[in-house]
Formats: sequence, structure tokens, C-alpha cells
Amino acid sequence: LKSIDKNRNEGIKKLKIQNFSPKDKCRFRDKELHISNEFVGRIKEFANSKGSIYFLTAIPHHSKNARFTNYGCYKNIAKQQNLKFIEAPSKLFTDPSSYYFKRDIHLNIEGNKLFAIKVMDFLENNTNIINRKLTDKLIN
Repeated sequence: LKSIDKNRNEGIKKLKIQNFSPKDKCRFRDKELHISNEFVGRIKEFANSKGSIYFLTAIPHHSKNARFTNYGCYKNIAKQQNLKFIEAPSKLFTDPSSYYFKRDIHLNIEGNKLFAIKVMDFLENNTNIINRKLTDKLIN
């Protein structure tokens, strides 16, 4: 029995979950992302037609609940659509267990607070883009 426990523990160590990283590459080809890319483009066009600014962001999957994340795919789509991408907070990658529900893919209260602060900081740091859009809208 001791050897079974030893083998089981060694196997568990090998299966240790690795956290995702904001630098993880997209595992899908452009062909597979065509529909997502098209819809993001449509939303961008609609926002522009209404004088709005469209930013794109994504929430990475919790590494405990998924084998890979599509976070890098949305970064690629933002680049292809010439959109500013709001990076997810680094803590969602380094300490996901603190920010996601234990048995769910969604952010918990702390995760939502963390993400909201990141978006607010992004908007505050990019007021020049927002002000330029507002000025253009008033002039035209």
C-alpha cells in the first residue's frame, strides 16, 4: 500500500496545474476565429456609427477549470480590428483561485472588483482618446 500511495502522490505532482499567462498564444487558427472576429468588427462599426469608442477585453479562464485559455485569441482579434485591448489584471493569472468561484468559470466578487478597477484605470489613462472622440463628435 505504501508504494501505491507513493506512486499516486508522484502522479499528482506531475499533474500540478500551471497557471495561464497573459503571453499565452491563441491555439485557434484565424479561420476558426472568423465568426468571433466578424462580430467584433460589426460591434466596432456600430459603436463608430453612434459616435462611441469600442475597446475589447477578455477574462482568462481559471487554469483549474480549463486546459487552455482563449485570452490570446481576443488579443489577436483586437489587433486585427485595430482596437485598444484592455489587459486583464495580472492577479487573474498569478492567483486565479482567489478571484474565481471554486466550482464555476466566472469571477467571484473580488475578481469582479479587480477587473472593474483595471477597466477604470484604463479609461482614466486613455482620456485623450475619449476626449478626442467627443471633440470630433461636437465638431461634426
